[in-house]
Formats: sequence, C-alpha cells, structure tokens
Amino acid sequence: RGISIYLISYSYYQYYWKKKYVINLSLYFSIFKGLRSIIAFNLGSIIFGAFLMTIITILALVLRLLLKLVGAENKERTKSYARWARRVINFLLECCRRLSKQAYIEVVVSRENFIKSAHHVLIVFAHNPILTFLIELFNIFFLMFGSIVVCAATSLLCYYHLHLYQPKLTFSLFISIIIGGISIIVSF
Repeated sequence: RGISIYLISYSYYQYYWKKKYVINLSLYFSIFKGLRSIIAFNLGSIIFGAFLMTIITILALVLRLLLKLVGAENKERTKSYARWARRVINFLLECCRRLSKQAYIEVVVSRENFIKSAHHVLIVFAHNPILTFLIELFNIFFLMFGSIVVCAATSLLCYYHLHLYQPKLTFSLFISIIIGGISIIVSF
C-alpha cells in the first residue's frame, strides 16, 4: 500500500508540480522512475512506515476482538461504551491513514525518510487548534486511564499481599485502597 501511494504521488509530482513530461507515454516512464526512486532513496523507510501502519491496524483489530470477547456489544448496559470505543478506534485508524498518506507524499517531495516526513506532517497538523485540542484530550484520557489502571493494580496487589501475609488484619481492604489512592496521586 505504501509503495502504491508513493508511486501515485511520484507520478503526480512529476506531472503537475515539475511539469517535465508530456502526457502520452510518459506515465509508464514516470512509474519506472518512481520504482527507481523507491529503490534508490526510500525503500527502507517506506517499508518501515507500512510496518508501523500494520502494527496500528493489528492493534485496532485486537481491540475490536476484545470488545467482542468481553461481550460488550451484547449487553444492553455496555452497548454505548462499545460503540464509543469502536468510534475512537476508527477515528485513530483514519488519522493514522491520513498521516501516513501525507507522509508518503512528503517523502516524494522532500526525499527524506518516512519518520522525518511524518514529523513534518505532524508539525503541520499541530498548528491546527482543533487537532491540538484533540491530541491533548487523548493525552489526558490515556494518562487518566493509565493512572486508574495503576491504582487498581496497586490496590489489588496490596490487598493480596496483606491478605496472604497478614490474614488476621481486618481492615486490609481499606489500607489497600489508601495505598492505591496514594499511587494515583503520585502518578499525576
């Protein structure tokens, strides 16, 4: 997919931006020159970019599979949460697809690798205030989610430890909740 986006972008770049070629048979020469450009400059970075997109797609598929395994789509109470999670996953996938497409086009124009091109595209995206707000919102959401998971894990480990080694302690749940609260305060 990345190579096809690169070839199409290269053809458009040669035709409409540089205007070096005549339209008749030069499309085939442009495709061959694009293949040569891929091999000469950016094959490794394009494969790396395609690898990153594959990882993100696999993560989205795993999250969808987890939603189905948990049964969140079948229970009436959790249908709205599952629908919301699906929308977030689709939104992230669409953002990654657009980012990678723009990064491939930037690779064609700037002759840099995929990571530098993706960085340039992210800088352009970051100047948009709505996208900056969304990125900050996702950052806060993941920070809070991670802190809650850390708090719950710390509380459970503390409760298990106290229950295992101090079985006569009657308020071990209260102590574990306090330690979990301290861990959530420290994580912020």
